[in-house]
Amino acid sequence: MLQSKKRERNNGRMKVDQVGLYSVANTKWGNAMANIMVQACQKVGYTNNVTAIDLTASVGGMTLGLAKTNFFDTVLAVEIDPKRAELCRENMKQHGVKVSVRTMDAMDVIQTLPRKSCLVLDPPWGGVNYKRRDDTEPFLALISI
Repeated sequence: MLQSKKRERNNGRMKVDQVGLYSVANTKWGNAMANIMVQACQKVGYTNNVTAIDLTASVGGMTLGLAKTNFFDTVLAVEIDPKRAELCRENMKQHGVKVSVRTMDAMDVIQTLPRKSCLVLDPPWGGVNYKRRDDTEPFLALISI
């Protein structure tokens, strides 16, 4: 078990695994993306009964930002990897926020989303060496969906 490098103010560190260490959104970016989501929801008239869904939650960096806004009635984190989903659950509990974490493929949950849903979907990360990879096939598959 690893922990993120920077300590979150008053809340301790995020628990991460090796992949999570390179893919977790830090507090600054998690909060920034969450605020953009809130503004987008308000712009389209979503002001109550809004669900925020992080479709690729990993260990919960961006999910934590969404939960801390106190704007969303429900925050759902979807993570396909069971170990990272459990780390996400632990991180949300450690930070005292209410988030439902589902261990499943994001493609399977999309069909069951509530009507007023705001989605976060960031590209899959490849860990330490992802910048050096030249195989684009997995990313092309996402683009064609």
